[in-house]
Amino acid sequence: NRTDLAHTVCGPEKLPWKSGTFDVVVLYFVLHHAENTEALLSEARRVARRHVVIVESVAETSRGLRILTVLDMAANRLRAWRHMASQEQHLALRSAAAWRSMFDAHGLAVLAEGSRGRFIHRQQLFVVQ
Repeated sequence: NRTDLAHTVCGPEKLPWKSGTFDVVVLYFVLHHAENTEALLSEARRVARRHVVIVESVAETSRGLRILTVLDMAANRLRAWRHMASQEQHLALRSAAAWRSMFDAHGLAVLAEGSRGRFIHRQQLFVVQ
């Protein structure tokens, strides 16, 4: 741990909270590492009364996605040593449009959206409901 903030490590199945426990759920650079992105998104929506705030790294070209994938794996290996190696098989970086499509397919409306950064590490914020 690098913080004294309370936290819960969750597995890929059901989140351990009742429906509507939180006003807002924040998924900060989480979805692209999830073993089952759709299930995690569904669970986040279930435990959030109002919104799910999502921040993800995005790239808009296939070349950009390949570069971002290599950089993401390298950064996680440096930061977490070998503890994230098992997640590399699930790594699923996407374009902003692909994230929007996934949200739409799961009945999530994008209420607000913004971006920052450029080519190598563009970050996209989505507020969904």
